[in-house]
Amino acid sequence: MRTERRAPLGPRRPRALVATSAAIALLALLGGTGPAGLEPANAQDSSIAPTPPTITDEPIEAMVPLPAGPGEDGEVHLDTSLYLPKSIPAPMVLLAHGFGGSKDDLNRQARTLRDLGYVVLTYSARGFGRSDGKISLDSVDHEVADASGLIDYVVDQGYFVADSGGGPEVAVVGGSYGGALALMLGATDPRVDAVVAAITWNDLESALVPNSVVPAGDDRSSPAPLLDSQPGVFKEAWASQLFGQATFRSDSACGEFTAELCALYSRLVAGDPLSPDDEALLADSSPSSVLDRMSAPTLLLQGTRDSLFGLDQADANARQIAAAGAPVDVVWFSGGHDSGAAASSGQASIEPTIEEFLAKHLPLTHSSTGPPLSPEPDPQFSYTVPGGATASGQSLAATSYPGIDDAADAVTSTEIEIRSRPRTIVNPPGGLPAAITTLPALGALLGTLGSTAAISLPQDGQTTWGFSRSLRESTTMVGSPTFTMSVARPVGDDAVEGVTEQPNDAVLYAALYSVNGDSRTLVGGTVAPVRVRNVPADGSPVDVEVALPAAAWQFSAGSRIELWVATTDALYQSSPDAAGWRVNVRGTLSLPTVPQSALTESRGVASPLALGGIAAVLLVAIGLGIAAMIRGRRRGVAAAAAGTLPTVAETSASAAPLVLTGLVKNFRNGQRAVDELSFRVETGQVLGLLGPNGAGKTTTLRMAVGLLRPDAGYAEIFGERIVPGAAVLTRVGTFIEGPGFLPHLSGRRNLELFWAASGRAPQGSRIDEALAIADLGAAIERSVRGYSQGMRQRLAIAQAMLGMPELLILDEPTNGLDPPQIHALRGVLRRYADSGRTVIVSSHLLGEVEQTCSHVVVMARGRLIASGTVAELAGEVSEVTIEVTDAEQGGTALEPLGLPAIEVLSPTSLRLLPGETSVETIVSALVAAGVGVRGIRSGRHLEETFLELVGTGEQR
Repeated sequence: MRTERRAPLGPRRPRALVATSAAIALLALLGGTGPAGLEPANAQDSSIAPTPPTITDEPIEAMVPLPAGPGEDGEVHLDTSLYLPKSIPAPMVLLAHGFGGSKDDLNRQARTLRDLGYVVLTYSARGFGRSDGKISLDSVDHEVADASGLIDYVVDQGYFVADSGGGPEVAVVGGSYGGALALMLGATDPRVDAVVAAITWNDLESALVPNSVVPAGDDRSSPAPLLDSQPGVFKEAWASQLFGQATFRSDSACGEFTAELCALYSRLVAGDPLSPDDEALLADSSPSSVLDRMSAPTLLLQGTRDSLFGLDQADANARQIAAAGAPVDVVWFSGGHDSGAAASSGQASIEPTIEEFLAKHLPLTHSSTGPPLSPEPDPQFSYTVPGGATASGQSLAATSYPGIDDAADAVTSTEIEIRSRPRTIVNPPGGLPAAITTLPALGALLGTLGSTAAISLPQDGQTTWGFSRSLRESTTMVGSPTFTMSVARPVGDDAVEGVTEQPNDAVLYAALYSVNGDSRTLVGGTVAPVRVRNVPADGSPVDVEVALPAAAWQFSAGSRIELWVATTDALYQSSPDAAGWRVNVRGTLSLPTVPQSALTESRGVASPLALGGIAAVLLVAIGLGIAAMIRGRRRGVAAAAAGTLPTVAETSASAAPLVLTGLVKNFRNGQRAVDELSFRVETGQVLGLLGPNGAGKTTTLRMAVGLLRPDAGYAEIFGERIVPGAAVLTRVGTFIEGPGFLPHLSGRRNLELFWAASGRAPQGSRIDEALAIADLGAAIERSVRGYSQGMRQRLAIAQAMLGMPELLILDEPTNGLDPPQIHALRGVLRRYADSGRTVIVSSHLLGEVEQTCSHVVVMARGRLIASGTVAELAGEVSEVTIEVTDAEQGGTALEPLGLPAIEVLSPTSLRLLPGETSVETIVSALVAAGVGVRGIRSGRHLEETFLELVGTGEQR
């Protein structure tokens, strides 16, 4: 615990006032009403006695009065919930919610921490939930002072919060809006012993009005240095959404914002630059203004999928905290504001990391769920490199965060040559239509559309690009890559028609793409806004160094890198003036990374919380289905050893992995689930089993592996007919009908016990390879009961892959996975089949099947409708779909070529059979007729064929 106690920043409220406020609130909780107008939020549920208090499972609800602020009359009243553990006094955790939320968002997390043994206070910040007052965006004199007053409120009760002898034991945890508050409170209130801040900002000005131009001589010693050069480009889409969240319950145009913040927002929307007063107002709401006073150990959790607060904001927080002399740990995790998840403390998947950090820096002398907490030290920097089509995901850790320990070579770089040529790109009047790379609250949705979706690419005429050669070896990037581009005014013969008055500043947006075959992925999930000041009027080029969004990414061997520069992006405020710019991105791209010698694969920290109750849990039976399969496998192994069943060596090496012959299954109500189903799966295939709900896919898979007895027909695996206990089932890994785990055991222990129960030798489990696929980081050592659906799903896939079986059968494996995880799984399955194994995937995600599978079986009403390769089922291989600016005009232009077939699919899409005519001739004819060509695709999408086939099958 920290024993040094410094004076807090700025004047504190009189102690008598705080004590009186706490006493009044406690009086209300005891059943009195207190002064007029002060009532507990839920008096009927409050049950607490003076000495000792009566502890219940329900929180104590109260409205706590606090001073309105310096120079302001009156009070604000904050709605609070106090969660008491079974044993008090105990260390206290103050939980702060995200912008637009309330204390209700924190109920589950508060109960979890309470059950661990902490006193927990949640509250709705002023202007949110049932709390009154105006929103000052985490102002030091308002929201931060409120949080300090709430610590007074709990501590002054006298018997709730543990005191180490140097003062009360207090931690503050928050995400996004609450994360900035946590940092500022930790820096200004000396009672705070530990701080956890997730997906939050360091400098609000650079977050809302960023400029990614790297100034000369900028320090690039850390992975993602924060750039604060102004003027920048207003992040209008995010700002307007956040502003709207504070106006929904008010008749005022400014909602619950203070008048000063409302006026600032109005000026930004109008396109006005920030004034010195505006900058001072934003600084008052920025941790950067106070972090030089931080002495509390701090955990920074920043998401790699966050177009609001990037990794550069966490980098700046880490450097300031370290410079102040406080310990700091940094975690880059796969999540953030663009992940589609609530951001109370970042994301549920990082809560185990938060709990471990609190256990280390705010230790409990007891635990209601297990033995005393004594976790091992965590590394100071960990990050997740997502998997791709040809690379596995990795969780990596370094012993220190680069750039804060005076190591000159903490960050190195790999130089990639980029080829391009100068192009003139145009900003249309008003900046519309704008390119859409990401949007607030739609980041997860855009990710599911796939990296090749047109919505994620810049507009024609508004972009230029450069590209690298195919990479000879895999390259891992950790941080913010940089490149230099030249920008000039197009003058003379190059001048853009219709641009009457060229603006002085060029506003551009740079993006980095990873290209694997036809798949293009936006690295970092967003673009870098660039404002180039005072571009010369004579057409002379200006060279500017640009820092792209920071990320952790692995560029696989054989992939290419593309740099795009556009004039518009829907995330940012569009320029109203028509403009043209001559841009060239040719040169060198610097990819930062941390030296490999400083890295170790993250195995996580063993959680003592997962150890409690293991002896009792071992007596609990595994679900009947899993138990039956395991018993069957053990009997099969024993029978094979006794010679009563054929061993693996005795089965035909050339036998197909799976053959179904005439399978029939009837439900008790007479409905036929599977009807005379026959098909064959060959070695090396990734086969997709497709069909609508009720098609019989899961029933088929269960019969295939002996979990369900067919009414007629049979299944063979590697030439052996399947019966319960067949020895050949040891060559099969399955995940059917959702995961089933022992909730009190860790993910790793679940896998170990599952493998041991199958009767096979421990050394054959290849558990490390399976865990690398699961990519659960430190969570693999946590109890499964705290896992999210996606984490359980990944653990179940790893369980199916134990021993690296020759046949892998997965039922809806992508349920609960986010887009990067789906993308990574796609690559895992391809590589698995390429190694000589076979994969069967049941799925309803046609796009994933099309990108992952080599072969497809389509079912409807239990019957086989079609089977074959993806290319065969998608339609004519020679068929071509062309995206154009005008399909009707394009069809007319192609008629003289005498093509076998031309079909207008939509106003901008043509489908045709070229016959003997080359695609180049077709494109030339379209361009000569004035029809723009936007894209060409051979074959049809599987979705079209699937809908046709299923429609036919349903009608039979």
